[in-house]
Amino acid sequence: MIKVEPILYTSKLLSNGEHPVMIRLTQNGKRKYFSLGVSCKTSQWNEKSNSPSSKHPLHKEIQILISHKVNEIRKEVYTQESVDNTVDLESIKNKFCKKGETLSLSTFIDALIEELKKNNKIETANIYRSTKNAWSRFFKQRNWSFDDISLPSIKEFESFCEGNQNMPNTIFLYMRTLKTIINTAKLRGVIGDGYDPFNAVSFSKYRKVKTRKRALSRLDFKKIESIEIEPCTRKFDSRNYFVFSYYAGGVNFVDLAQFKWSNIENDQLVYTRRKTNEIIQLPLLGGAQEILDYYKAWHDGNPDAYVFPILDERIHQSEVSINNRIHKVNNQMNKDLQEIAIDLNIQVKVTSYVARHTFATVMKHQGVPVSMIGQALGHENEKTTQIYLDSFGSEMMKEAFKKL
Repeated sequence: MIKVEPILYTSKLLSNGEHPVMIRLTQNGKRKYFSLGVSCKTSQWNEKSNSPSSKHPLHKEIQILISHKVNEIRKEVYTQESVDNTVDLESIKNKFCKKGETLSLSTFIDALIEELKKNNKIETANIYRSTKNAWSRFFKQRNWSFDDISLPSIKEFESFCEGNQNMPNTIFLYMRTLKTIINTAKLRGVIGDGYDPFNAVSFSKYRKVKTRKRALSRLDFKKIESIEIEPCTRKFDSRNYFVFSYYAGGVNFVDLAQFKWSNIENDQLVYTRRKTNEIIQLPLLGGAQEILDYYKAWHDGNPDAYVFPILDERIHQSEVSINNRIHKVNNQMNKDLQEIAIDLNIQVKVTSYVARHTFATVMKHQGVPVSMIGQALGHENEKTTQIYLDSFGSEMMKEAFKKL
């Protein structure tokens, strides 16, 4: 009778600092080993259950892989024994070690998504999920392996996305993200270092693509700002968010939604931009101050209360619930803005992001230095900004904002 058991093969140390997870076959004192293609640290291995502990980011997936392989081998052993009552240890080992089984790539992505969510990296998790969904649509199946990704399949994926009228930046995001995921799998020892399907793929054509600027004229912006909308309605709020974003330096909606009254200091907006972790400090003039005054009527004096009626600190406490709520309201806002644009016969497709482009374009047309615009937008690597001083004074920024 052959004994089949999973073990952590501590006699071998991999380049990632982990040990390979192997299946050990024992018969009459003789042993044979073969790897499952995954690895684990000693501190993440449960010796009693012979499986990775919950400390391992892929513990569930590896447990499933181990269980599947052990049951498959035991079934083969029982089958052979029922036929001739003898089992060849070497043949059993060779039969199952030929396919160096590893986690499927789609399963590995699912594990990474869960790991990112636990670390409150919700936006990155969403990008990983969108990337997986795009490739799943291409393969026409939810589960696919590392072997499915090759130079020919990557080229076919590009054509598939183009046929679906995906923008070049979207295709670039899907390909770049999958490459990052594969590199993560290599670093964790899930796959070998020799696996590199993107080796001959050039991303240069995508980096040369310039994003089409979507800015309103000042006249069209004024139309949106002054249109009569019934107060205390969703569309009224959507218009206010858009106008405030413009007057507040083109602030992104994800930041705007999380503004609290503590971010308002002496007629200035002070916040940390979530995308770059940069501190932004801007004057609040004219239209921005009027909108704040409107919402301040419902302010109960709590500095930790949200400025806009998007999030509720009593309900939206986790990163996941906050992120989901922001995405939902942003989608609703974009629908409202598009309806407003149609009513006003504005030809530009108006979304929350258009306020940011409009702010930058108007400032540039008014002769404001590009470096100052970059500082207001919170650009992390604004080359022109580096030529000037590290930061412009609040009075200079205030004068620039008056041009809005």
